[in-house]
Amino acid sequence: MPTAKKKPATKPVTARKAPAKSTAKKQKPTVEQSFRPSKEKTPFFTYEFTIQSVYWIILSTLVLALGAWVMYLNIKIQAIYDQVEINTNLSETYIVPTIEKAHPEVPKPQQ
Repeated sequence: MPTAKKKPATKPVTARKAPAKSTAKKQKPTVEQSFRPSKEKTPFFTYEFTIQSVYWIILSTLVLALGAWVMYLNIKIQAIYDQVEINTNLSETYIVPTIEKAHPEVPKPQQ
């Protein structure tokens, strides 16, 4: 029996599209300006109480309180070290008296 020839499978051909043209708007040419310092809105040495002033006051108070607390702890620790040193020196210089038994046979050497 003769077999029927199969046709090779072909993919459908799609037409290629041209790339889309960009529709970007043209920008206006920039004018070069020289760098000049701007005028101050308020004079430099004026004092104005703002919310940032409150933040700085709170921050400085916390820093000073922390410093005082560290100094307090340091003084307490140094007092403990001093007490330990005093106790150590006392225990080294303290002589415990002992009772010597009298031996009549052995006379004590005289100095």
